[in-house]
Amino acid sequence: MAEQGCTSGGAPEVDLGDLCQDAGARAYALRSMVCFHGVQQRHPASLGGHYVAYVWSSADCAWLLFDDAMVSRVGTWAAVRNRIKGEDGPQPSMLFFGPVLQ
Repeated sequence: MAEQGCTSGGAPEVDLGDLCQDAGARAYALRSMVCFHGVQQRHPASLGGHYVAYVWSSADCAWLLFDDAMVSRVGTWAAVRNRIKGEDGPQPSMLFFGPVLQ
C-alpha cells in the first residue's frame, strides 16, 4: 500500500517550462529509465548485452528493477544511483519524466 504523499523517491526533478507551452505542470520528476547493460570489462570474451528498466512505483513507494522476466524492489533513488555508478553498471539510455503532483 502506498503511503500518502509518496513522491518519486528522491529522483531528480527538472523544470520544462521553457520547452512546454502549456499552462499545466512545469516541474517533472524522473519516473523510469531504460539502461543498457553491456559487456563487462572483466569478461572480454562475452558478447552483447541487454536492457534493464528502473521504474518508480507509487503503489510500492519504491523504485523497481525490471530485468528480463524478473522484477525486484530496489528501494530509494540513492539505491538506484549506486547500482548504475561505475564502468560496470548499466548505462541510462532513455529517461521518462512525469509531472510532479502537488
